[in-house]
Amino acid sequence: MSKFQKELKKFQETLTDVAKMSSREFSRGVDLAKKQLERVQLVQRRKELFAELGRELYDAHRSGLPDHVVSYFKETEFQEIISEIENLDLELQQK
Repeated sequence: MSKFQKELKKFQETLTDVAKMSSREFSRGVDLAKKQLERVQLVQRRKELFAELGRELYDAHRSGLPDHVVSYFKETEFQEIISEIENLDLELQQK
């Protein structure tokens, strides 16, 4: 085998090694991206559930709640949030 053929074979092996490494890195990158996407989807679903919970609480507040629940709301930040929503509702009605 000539020197050129040996060098060519070595070069081809190096390219093959690089291609294998690139494929593995690409695969790892895809796997990482999938995991991150799944996490983002779970966080988005969590946000949606909190929004739904908030809407349900607000609707229940507007429909009338038992006195002990209203009292609890007044003792917590719920009342502040509800008041801000009511103010925003008024502003929206005016526009």
